[in-house]
Amino acid sequence: MSVWVQLAAALGAGLAAGIMGIALIPFLERLRLFEPEPNTKDTQHKDGQEDTAPVRRRPTMGGLLVLFGTLAGVVIGFSLFVPDLPERQYGTELRMLLLCTAHGALLAGAGIVVDSMSIRGRLIRRVWGIWQMLAVALVTTALQYIVTTTPDLLYSAYIAVIWYLMQGLDRECDGTTVTVSAALLLPLAVALMQVGTLLPALYAQAAAGAAIGSMVWVLHPAKCRLGRVGSYLLGSAVPMAAVMVWQTAGWTVPALIAAFPAVNALPLVFKKQTLLNMMEKNGTPPLHRIALLAAFAAAAGILAVIACR
Repeated sequence: MSVWVQLAAALGAGLAAGIMGIALIPFLERLRLFEPEPNTKDTQHKDGQEDTAPVRRRPTMGGLLVLFGTLAGVVIGFSLFVPDLPERQYGTELRMLLLCTAHGALLAGAGIVVDSMSIRGRLIRRVWGIWQMLAVALVTTALQYIVTTTPDLLYSAYIAVIWYLMQGLDRECDGTTVTVSAALLLPLAVALMQVGTLLPALYAQAAAGAAIGSMVWVLHPAKCRLGRVGSYLLGSAVPMAAVMVWQTAGWTVPALIAAFPAVNALPLVFKKQTLLNMMEKNGTPPLHRIALLAAFAAAAGILAVIACR
């Protein structure tokens, strides 16, 4: 696949996500799709007393930008792609592309439902914990079976666990999820190209471009929360790409990609808080937290590319 096709997919996805925000965010505000946010203590008097001021209310479901950008990037890249693959390989990769797209879109749709229930306070406010992981694993297994007729429970469980660890990042620091996902998806797209899996590489590139394009709206200080729509979608794209490299190049790549959410979650065992929580309590500015974790994720991604050689 031409590098220009990959660039067109990524740039198209980024532009689509960024431009869509001009119309989407005012629309979400008009619908009053604001997720409840706690008050923050940001003013301190000389006598030690603190005033509480409400956080500026921002609409949620900003992940719709990532969804729209990803789909736009896939369409642009696929329309420019001239297959030079054997017919059998092309058919297999096309099914893999459809699997990635369907899984991401389905989880994004689930994110819309969960966000809506959380905002409106309907019968079920939120779906959390092990039940989410099991649901994602079952959906992934079903989709994989439909597309390939060879279900792999380990594949499904991996995606469920990585997604579950990643999906809470953005609630702790606006913009972490899109930044980290882009830092992981770009090298994963290169790794997929290296192992000859071209169409899934196109999907990874489109998702990375959409994540980058949405940063203008969801990066700290965010004008819109990513919500579960975006975190579910990106939490699907990253491990999907990693596992597809795994099937060709071995377990090293997904192990490296899994290192990032594992490192962030590891302090939970000892201190009942994530690495992001610890940095926040120590006074680390939001952009510094984002940059540090994104650099770690990018290093893991580069090591994954090297491991594919």
